[in-house]
Amino acid sequence: FAVKKCPEASLFEEHEIQTDLSGIQAQNAIERELETAPAFKVVKIKVSAPEAFVLDARQEVPGGLRDCVIAGAQIGDKETHIIYKVLEYKKKTGVTFQGQLKVTTSFVHLDPSRMDELSEREKAQIKDGEAMLEERIRRAVAHVQRGNQ
Repeated sequence: FAVKKCPEASLFEEHEIQTDLSGIQAQNAIERELETAPAFKVVKIKVSAPEAFVLDARQEVPGGLRDCVIAGAQIGDKETHIIYKVLEYKKKTGVTFQGQLKVTTSFVHLDPSRMDELSEREKAQIKDGEAMLEERIRRAVAHVQRGNQ
C-alpha cells in the first residue's frame, strides 16, 4: 500500500472501512468530504487497477502536519474496501549561523508507541487525527449511500 515509501508509516495504526459503493463513488465522496473545512490538500496517486484509488491528503495543524493515506479497491459488485493510515508530525525549526542566519523547518513523526514521551498537545493531535479522518470517510460514504436509496 502507498505508505510503504514512508519508513515511519509502520508506527501508525491501519484502519479499515467497507462500503457498498463502487470504487469511483467512494473515491469521489471521500475527496469531496476532505475538501470541507478544515480542508486537506488531496493528491491522487496513480493506480493501474480499475476501480481502485489511493489518495494522499495533507493538513497543516498547529505546530505540525497530518498526512493521511487512503486506499480503496472495489472487491465486488458495489462493494469497496477502504484502508487508511493517519501519520502525524510535529514541526521542528532550527536556526544556524554560518556567515548568515539560516532558519530551517522540518517535520518529525510523532511515535504513537511512545505516548508517555509526547506532550499533551501531541497526544491530542494523534487522537484527533484518527478520529477526524474516520468520521470524514464514514460521513462521505454514508452521504452517498443515502442518496442512492
